[in-house]
Amino acid sequence: MVKVKSISVEQAKSLNRTMKPSPIVEEYIAILKNLPQGEAREIDSKAEKETANTIRNRILRVKKLLKMDDLQVRRVNDKVVFWREQQG
Repeated sequence: MVKVKSISVEQAKSLNRTMKPSPIVEEYIAILKNLPQGEAREIDSKAEKETANTIRNRILRVKKLLKMDDLQVRRVNDKVVFWREQQG
């Protein structure tokens, strides 16, 4: 028999599924956290053996997660370039 427990609507709304980020996403998090303002980085998708769109999408997801509004991301052919805008 199924055991059902009553909870409030507020409790139900506040429940979130939490997952530990994959190792590759953790690596992107570390890269973006350590990226100083005014500096740029480049990732070659061929060297990573992934598509440039996959890399770009991961960076954009981490950007949103870290709330890095000053981060710019561009895909240029097989490379993904990203930088933090200089403040001031």
